[in-house]
Amino acid sequence: MQNRIFEGEKSKYQQNRNLQIQGGQASIYFAIDLKNYQQVVIKEYFKDSSFQVDYAVLKKIQDKYSENLEYLVKIYDQSSENEKMKFIVIEYCNQGDLYKYLIKKQQEVQTLEQAIKVIDIAIQITKGMMILKELNLAIEIQNLKIY
Repeated sequence: MQNRIFEGEKSKYQQNRNLQIQGGQASIYFAIDLKNYQQVVIKEYFKDSSFQVDYAVLKKIQDKYSENLEYLVKIYDQSSENEKMKFIVIEYCNQGDLYKYLIKKQQEVQTLEQAIKVIDIAIQITKGMMILKELNLAIEIQNLKIY
């Protein structure tokens, strides 16, 4: 199977793995940005899904609050007018599930610096939730990232 090319407004992206995750409103693909060869994730929305709402909300949060929320997943691009299916291109975060990551980090804490890092992540999550409340939004926690 040949890897698919996605045409965004800013760049083109080539699907780089056969892995596809199917959700209720979208499919998720791993891809490479053909301009800078950076690994990204493409979320391709099914017809009649919430693409415009999701993109607008995430972009608004990123533009207004990204300086205060280092753990927010970055949005790089969206589908061009030429694309039949709508998609957004987001940052690839390779640390996986936030809950498992926090449990693992909590178990590894042996120094004050490590404890402060875990507390900082919890503070970032709290800040993010406060911003969502301020904007009267509910958003999936999977849109938070970890380092």
